[in-house]
Amino acid sequence: MKQYILPLIALGSVALTSCDEDYTDWAKPQSYEQEAPSEAKTLTAVAGSSSGTSFDATTADSLHFLSIATSGKFAIDSVVVNDTHTVPFTLKDDSIFVKKAQLDSVIYKAYFSQASVQRTLNVKAAGVVIDASGQALSATTPAQQFVYTPSKAVPATETVYYLVGDMNGWNLGGKANPMTAKGDGTFSATFTTAGNCYFKIFGLAGVTAGDWNAGMGNVVGQDETTPNFIYWTAALGKQPEALYIKAAGTYKVTLDAVNWTYKCEKQ
Repeated sequence: MKQYILPLIALGSVALTSCDEDYTDWAKPQSYEQEAPSEAKTLTAVAGSSSGTSFDATTADSLHFLSIATSGKFAIDSVVVNDTHTVPFTLKDDSIFVKKAQLDSVIYKAYFSQASVQRTLNVKAAGVVIDASGQALSATTPAQQFVYTPSKAVPATETVYYLVGDMNGWNLGGKANPMTAKGDGTFSATFTTAGNCYFKIFGLAGVTAGDWNAGMGNVVGQDETTPNFIYWTAALGKQPEALYIKAAGTYKVTLDAVNWTYKCEKQ
């Protein structure tokens, strides 16, 4: 089936009626002839070749998500994961494809986790179909369920992590601030700063080796968003930016080495 990306044209009309000068017409019951129903059209979707217990890559970097089946012309406006998160897509003939990296990014946001664990996804496609009269009607496919595991490799969890930065003169040796393990994959440390403090989080291996490339931080410099994802060199292809605290005070920094997030809390 060939698809056409069709513009929606909103048609409107205003009906005016005359009335007596004493406004008695306003008190009369109003009635309107019911319009004949438009020919019913729906969007239906069947699981793509990537469905089932795991996705099979259609190409090296994209997945066959859904195949659309409907009688008539249609256009797809969005592909929605778990009801609230949209994912970029490509429509080819009747098939919807998504890039694995873009799907991974959506899943990380949906679960606030970068863990490479199996996720169950409910996927819908929304768009329009054209009825026999040429009218565009909104339509959404029934949800299709998929099981998917994000593919990004995460660092091996270490037994000890450290804060290294302005609070200890960027000393990667004996003055690094150790973080306390909480027994659930999270680690925390508290320190006091005079403000404008830059720092990174290092695992034991990086501190022992004196490896500055091992520091974990942020994508954007001076981003104080918390909680937030944490990034490492292999994930970005370059060293991450330092974490940042602008205001003076005492802060508790917590690393979640299960979901690879962090947060800074003023004490």
